[in-house]
Amino acid sequence: MDMQRAAPRTHSHGPVIGWLGTSPSPAIEITTLLSRHGYQLRPASPDAAASYPLILIDCQQCTASGTRQYLAQLVQLAPHSAVALIGAPARGPHEQLISCPLVKGIFPGEGHDDHLLKGIRALLAGENWFSRRILDDWLNRQRTSISLTPMPVMEPGLTERERQI
Repeated sequence: MDMQRAAPRTHSHGPVIGWLGTSPSPAIEITTLLSRHGYQLRPASPDAAASYPLILIDCQQCTASGTRQYLAQLVQLAPHSAVALIGAPARGPHEQLISCPLVKGIFPGEGHDDHLLKGIRALLAGENWFSRRILDDWLNRQRTSISLTPMPVMEPGLTERERQI
């Protein structure tokens, strides 16, 4: 009985990947590409996200604030989900969402099909998938946000007045 319930999410052709976007169905190009390589892409809702091994959010259909809202819902409803953002504009606000723990991959809008397929395989294997540029930008933002004000070194055995001086 449990196997029958799991069947819609894991078909004999390969894993069923959830998709979130503003239109009722994913772009035909992505659906065709994934199906040619054994994956099924199905529209999902945030409350059903936990039943998918991976959720793709279409950044070409969804603004950064809309994507942020999806992620906020997923954190509440499916906190262990793996999410990838596809079609993210280069150096756009979607890339800032790398800080969300659910976001395991970001695919730029100008990406190539073989890059997307390789990334999806990695994500389904539990890995992260970010370009070197996205990681470099994120690392630079993290480093500039950390205050490195030196802490005063206190010598042992000093009086309170000596420490003030």
